[in-house]
Amino acid sequence: MTNDEHRRDGPPVDLLQVERRRSGTTDPVTGRPNLPGITPSCTAGMGEDQVLTVVAAATGPRTLDALPGRGDGLDDAERLLADQLDVWGDGLPGSVVSPADGTAVYLARTTHAEARTLRAHLPLLVEQLDRGAGRSPLLAEAQGAAAESPAVVTRALSRLALPQGRLPQPHTEATTVARTPLFDAWTGTRVASQVRHHPSTVGPRDAPRVEQLLSITRPAPFLDTARAVMAATARFTDPLRGHGPLLWDATCVLAAAGPQRAPLAELLVEHCPAHVWVGVAASLLDGPPDVLEALTLLRARGSTIVLTGYGSGRETPEALDELPVDAVVVDPWLERGATTASGDRAAHWAVLEHARRHGVTALSHTRATATLMQQAPVDAQDVPWPVGGVDVAALALVSDARTAGLSLRETTVLVNGAGRRTPAGRRWSRYDVARVWASFA
Repeated sequence: MTNDEHRRDGPPVDLLQVERRRSGTTDPVTGRPNLPGITPSCTAGMGEDQVLTVVAAATGPRTLDALPGRGDGLDDAERLLADQLDVWGDGLPGSVVSPADGTAVYLARTTHAEARTLRAHLPLLVEQLDRGAGRSPLLAEAQGAAAESPAVVTRALSRLALPQGRLPQPHTEATTVARTPLFDAWTGTRVASQVRHHPSTVGPRDAPRVEQLLSITRPAPFLDTARAVMAATARFTDPLRGHGPLLWDATCVLAAAGPQRAPLAELLVEHCPAHVWVGVAASLLDGPPDVLEALTLLRARGSTIVLTGYGSGRETPEALDELPVDAVVVDPWLERGATTASGDRAAHWAVLEHARRHGVTALSHTRATATLMQQAPVDAQDVPWPVGGVDVAALALVSDARTAGLSLRETTVLVNGAGRRTPAGRRWSRYDVARVWASFA
């Protein structure tokens, strides 16, 4: 059965269209509006006297280190931050979004007087986060003319991500190259090494989140930084040649939004070293087509394309056979949770099985993944069977979607678009779908 045939046999197109639109404007982890979906509303109908307040909060490094995994760890931490920002901004017309792992952002368009009130209440938010968000949460804020909302958002996120709110200059003289091994997720064989090029003021543990935050919006100087990184890439990877394939994560170069992403994608196509595998965060493909088109062109030229952080829940919903990809690197948070939590374990298995179905190599940060994949992916009691009987229609949709090769995220959209609900009466999550898929194994 092809994907198109499956969709014709599924729910009515109008329901699917509604669900797909919702999926495109809603963060799949928290269920809240995503930043690309909400930013246009920040400037619509604004008066010159309105102020945009942006408050960004993030789980601190020590708390992150203690989280058990993705579903019951990092995702819960994000939802907690978002809920606390909601409570803090209660009474004013603000919105809370989650633009990156372990991060939540409050945006409010107000009068000058209301903006001053929000700023005066920031100490209360600090106390609130200290009590509920774990040890040493990070906090940054920015205010400015609402008509210049991209610049205001940039200031807040840059202050949260980096000292002094900007990358060190010149970038190529103040960077660190981190190198980590990658293993075949099914066999445990070492396949390649992943190299990251990041500011020396940011450790390798924090580099992915910094890249996610800076991908929201960027001022012009970051384009010069990206050019400098591209020029240096061949130089810092050349001495590592001869030690097996090198996966270079180009997310730091492509991290931009709006009209600035297109020239960065062109930059990657023009200057990408031929001797490296090209890695891109899977979440970057869930948006404008610039990155996808660049990867398609690079792959046609012979480059090996790898999606990093695959399985985080924020990856593009398209199945892997619809993308220009040769391999995926599994989300490290999902890997961590797969050893202890049933939901993460089922989602981890579903992601790897989806890759294998489409002939895409699945890479892991640890050899232990291969041992884990030899075990049963889910216990029978973890499968969401309805009390008193089986929801045949829902299970048929989920089963057929797996047979058709749909991704975990797209299957979740499909079953919710059909109006099906779990035994508890709530919308299906990717963990519900993953548990059913895993039960078939």
